[in-house]
Amino acid sequence: MASIHVETLQQIDGILQGKQARSALRYKQIAFLLMAEPDLSYAEVGRRVGLSQKSVSVSMNRIMDSSEMRQIMALLHAQQLQNAAMSREVWLQKQQAVLAKSMETYTRDIDGKPVTLMKDTAQANKALDNLAKVLGFYRQKPETGSFTLIQHF
Repeated sequence: MASIHVETLQQIDGILQGKQARSALRYKQIAFLLMAEPDLSYAEVGRRVGLSQKSVSVSMNRIMDSSEMRQIMALLHAQQLQNAAMSREVWLQKQQAVLAKSMETYTRDIDGKPVTLMKDTAQANKALDNLAKVLGFYRQKPETGSFTLIQHF
């Protein structure tokens, strides 16, 4: 899980303001564990945060159905979406940088026309393919997993 912004943590503290410190901590532990390991069952999450083995199912259902936990999970999901969007932008910028690095520009050829030569065509082609996939120019075939060009440039 990516880092959680200070503002999000402050909002979570605001949601849990009326709870006892131990209960508030448990709510945070459950929420953070669910975000970090979404494949865990509620019972396993409850066991990991120290809920009673006998009543773990009942306790987790009560906690997960509470309005506080729904608000916390909504905040964390929104934060996760924001982080994913930022990660995508950073990735796109890196792909563009790879493409730019793999190109070497000479201003004029013998006839005086602008010329762009590739230093590393394999690296440039890979960067262009990655960008095209993200921008939706390729469709993945479910049966093989390979990509097919769906739009021509």
